[in-house]
Amino acid sequence: MKINSQIKSLGQQAGYTLIELAIAISIISVLVVSALFGVQKIIDNNNVNATSQQVSLATTNIAKFAAMLSDKTFIKDTNVAANLGIWPDNILTKGGTGQVTNVANPFGGNFYTASNSAAVGAVAPANGYYIYITNVPDKVCAAVAGMFGASTWEIRVADEAAAVAMPAAAVSIAAGTAVKVAGTDRINLANLNSACGSVAARKTVYLFYPL
Repeated sequence: MKINSQIKSLGQQAGYTLIELAIAISIISVLVVSALFGVQKIIDNNNVNATSQQVSLATTNIAKFAAMLSDKTFIKDTNVAANLGIWPDNILTKGGTGQVTNVANPFGGNFYTASNSAAVGAVAPANGYYIYITNVPDKVCAAVAGMFGASTWEIRVADEAAAVAMPAAAVSIAAGTAVKVAGTDRINLANLNSACGSVAARKTVYLFYPL
């Protein structure tokens, strides 16, 4: 009887140990998943902030070179503008001759520049430029577009069904939705929600600046 009682007691202890182990594993799983979501959120925020800094640097340098060269034509070619040094060097891909062949953005897409071939509100043709930000995930679309609301003349957001090609000449952008209408002083929240809330997982954000 005593032996049977001891065996039963050991069985109960083992059972409790297994239950406790299962609970511990469940808790660890929840913590790991939560940590992964937290890490992804940090990565997303870092990418948004990096985009803001890189575009801010580019716009400052574009204005500087336009004044220094007394010439705005360089902006119509992404790689020519990049060769002048408007972007941070660590986001550039260069060919064998040292010439820039690609300007990468933090979302795995590209930055492109192009001058305007048609008036954008009151800004005449060839008196401004677009910066394209391609491959923007829908979950950060509003953050990316929204953070440029105070500094741009116009912002458009378009669904991205396929890779966006580098513009080869001056452009007139009518794609997508104007989330900041040309010349207005703020983002249109309804348009921003509509453009960034569409079913497309990736977006292109078009920023327009007078020059």
